[in-house]
Amino acid sequence: MINPLMPPQLDNATAQIRVARLATWIFIVPALVGYVRLPDGTNLILKTSQIGLALLCMVTAYAVVRGLVRPRDLVVVAVTALALFGVLGLYTLAWPHLRGWAFAEPSPQLALAAVAFCCAAVVYAKHFYREDIFTEVFWKASVAAVASAMAAYGINEVIDSGWLVHRQYGTPRLQGFLSEPSSWAPFLSALFLLALVRKERMWLAFLLLACLLTKSPTVLLSVVGSLAGWYVVTRKRSSSQFAMLSAFLAAGALVVNWLKGVDIYRSLSTSLADQFVVRLASGVRAVTSNGIAGRNDRFTTTQAVIDELSLRGWLWTGIGPGSEGYIRGSTGMLPNALPVYVLASFGIFGVVVLAVLLVQAIIRLSTQRALCIFLSFAVASTINSAGGWESYKFVVVAIAIGAGMKRDTAAAAKRQVSVS
Repeated sequence: MINPLMPPQLDNATAQIRVARLATWIFIVPALVGYVRLPDGTNLILKTSQIGLALLCMVTAYAVVRGLVRPRDLVVVAVTALALFGVLGLYTLAWPHLRGWAFAEPSPQLALAAVAFCCAAVVYAKHFYREDIFTEVFWKASVAAVASAMAAYGINEVIDSGWLVHRQYGTPRLQGFLSEPSSWAPFLSALFLLALVRKERMWLAFLLLACLLTKSPTVLLSVVGSLAGWYVVTRKRSSSQFAMLSAFLAAGALVVNWLKGVDIYRSLSTSLADQFVVRLASGVRAVTSNGIAGRNDRFTTTQAVIDELSLRGWLWTGIGPGSEGYIRGSTGMLPNALPVYVLASFGIFGVVVLAVLLVQAIIRLSTQRALCIFLSFAVASTINSAGGWESYKFVVVAIAIGAGMKRDTAAAAKRQVSVS
């Protein structure tokens, strides 16, 4: 039977490129199209994640049947899937012995969802990832998503439509088809870096406007953190890296010290200064005062997770995938960043493993243009959970690609870039 999308006369190289391009669109689009903000303020949740996972499975099956994937990559994917489901099974069996007098439960559904997203990310990384295709599709899809969100924002300003615009805090904020304004953090950060690498100055102005329209301190922190991280990682000499890192840390300390002096108790207006500066100052004050003053929901949630794990004796091991269900049931909160989720699920050991794998991936990918994307998602995932596994999966892809790169190959690529 002839597949109309992939004629049989195509050679394997051409077929691999076309399948990789299709799989990349399937992988990226659900992260950008998942919600519809209604005029009444509620979010209509779309089934794009489930559809994306199903389509990726179909494309993978087709690639395997056509012989477009390497057997050793199939082995890596199979071993990874067995390991992930094995960890889930071990924690599930151990829970009756761990729970003690706890009344809440980890969520099996959320645990399976996390494992499914991780498996899908590894499948994409091993079978379909091509740097040029990945960066091209990400740029096109993300720019289209930002443009549609800004169009919806403009329409709301003219006719007060309320569609695809966040208006819960008394001022319109850019949302589009994402879950909330802060969901733009990794996407706008990555687009900023890509625009810099591509020398697209006009796009930089467009993206800066989009960043301001989100009126989200999280987006601002992600963009600044990604830019700083990119400049440090891509320096060719260790002395330059140390100097850049020291400069950024010193600048950060000065900004934090300045924010401590901002009046956080005055009436919050809809101005950009208040939406960014005062809210950011309030978050900083909450951290520096250990929650006594100001407001920082992410800091509060992190403290609640640490306190709960310490109380139960789970701080080193966590309670396994699906920990969100337990944390929500016991504290009324949700882990709101990837490290916090990993801490709740796998304890301090898990956080250490995540940090090592992520640092290794960023270093080995430092010569690739895709670093702009992966670094941005890594930075955003440390301070934000908006988007959930649709955002976290990019971090998993980075780890899978970095782990698959040989150290000598990465070093050779870096030397080649340095010479050129």
